[in-house]
Amino acid sequence: MRPESRIFFVRACASFHLTAFASLHMISPSPTRRWEVENIPTLFRFEGKPLNVQADENGDLWFHAGDVCRVLELSNVTMTLRVLDEDEKGLKSIETLGGKQEVNCVTEPGLYKLISRSRKPEAKRFDRWVRHEVLPTIRKTGSYSIERQFDIPKTLSEALRLAADQAEEIEELKHENAALAPKAQIHDKIADSDGLYNLNLSAKAANMPPRQFTSAAHQYGFIFRQGKKWNAYSDKVKAGHCHVKFASYRDRDGEEHFSPQVFFTPKGIQALINRMGMQ
Repeated sequence: MRPESRIFFVRACASFHLTAFASLHMISPSPTRRWEVENIPTLFRFEGKPLNVQADENGDLWFHAGDVCRVLELSNVTMTLRVLDEDEKGLKSIETLGGKQEVNCVTEPGLYKLISRSRKPEAKRFDRWVRHEVLPTIRKTGSYSIERQFDIPKTLSEALRLAADQAEEIEELKHENAALAPKAQIHDKIADSDGLYNLNLSAKAANMPPRQFTSAAHQYGFIFRQGKKWNAYSDKVKAGHCHVKFASYRDRDGEEHFSPQVFFTPKGIQALINRMGMQ
């Protein structure tokens, strides 16, 4: 849920609590919210932090590595994944604003291995939450259900306390929204553009130094050196991630040559960001 939507929701809750106390009418709990586990990401939240999970065609669960590392406060996703065996990690396709993209994911055994490497106190709570709540429910029902009960205050002091608590939460969400705004602008810039970006402009759109962006594009198999110039791998061109233009020039002997220039599409910039665990 986007922060501004959560602010609206919290305000609605505060209004509800005070109205419920004033009217003394009981209402039924809100309908159960369900997320079906399919071949698309399913968003769960552990202590407010997002965790995307998806199932493959065999029904095996895959956890988005970037989310797992954020929960466990493992800062470098790429380095963290190196400790896993090849069958404990992989790339999975998801739908994003830039189209279908690939993100790093880990299997259930891979998840447990990463949990064991974290020394943070929340790692134990996260492990128990996954083992005792999320996975048993998914395996039993094929979905993860959350029911939110609205507690109607019994006294005026309780109603005022609830309203005050939710006012504080609104302020926290405003700060969170302000913190997320720059990142949202970056992604909006990527998603709204239909043009091509050279390496410097691609780095700017991704909010990265040009040298870091180019190095990452090389490391993750988007581009390669061809003489003194960068060129794009054919699979990235076919996938619509990159585009190559060739400029002609003549050498001292008058012979014509063609020099490649690499461009990224918005889809390609988003794909590289996802590969780096920054989505």
